[in-house]
Amino acid sequence: ELWRNRPSSFFIVCIYVNLTLYGAFSKEAQKTRTVYVGMGGVITALKVQQKNKDRVNVYVDGRFAFGLAAIEAVRLRVSQTLSDQEINALVGRDEVEKAHESVLHLLDRRPRSVDEVRRYLRGKKIDAVVADEVIERLSSVGLLDDRAFARYWLENRNDFRPRGQRAYFARAHEALLA
Repeated sequence: ELWRNRPSSFFIVCIYVNLTLYGAFSKEAQKTRTVYVGMGGVITALKVQQKNKDRVNVYVDGRFAFGLAAIEAVRLRVSQTLSDQEINALVGRDEVEKAHESVLHLLDRRPRSVDEVRRYLRGKKIDAVVADEVIERLSSVGLLDDRAFARYWLENRNDFRPRGQRAYFARAHEALLA
């Protein structure tokens, strides 16, 4: 009954999903995902965001509905009709795109191992399915490669903190497993 006074075009249901990480529940493992219900309608405007020109605001039936990466918004046009399922699919793809951009910024600084990226995404409370998709996408184009990272790490370590061969292999093994 509380929901009857809300406009149907902006009826949002939040679903709380507990993610299991390594077989244990924790507060960090709780993830909130917004599912859009009753928001389907006609796109009335697509506006580039003022602060982030790589994102677009989507207006449905004259009201702001959600924001999208410009690469996802290219497929949309004014007067196009969207169902709830289509909106949820767009928002889901946008989550992947935002996580992908975030990891690209992380990789700008230096190469990373797959596990480092996974921990980074987990720290940002990115869903495990989205994280797997981002990691697969980056691995397929060669931006994420554990062997290349290990070579880079050993060369860098040798140049800046020389040690014996045995210490290198022990530390490299630790770095890849950490």
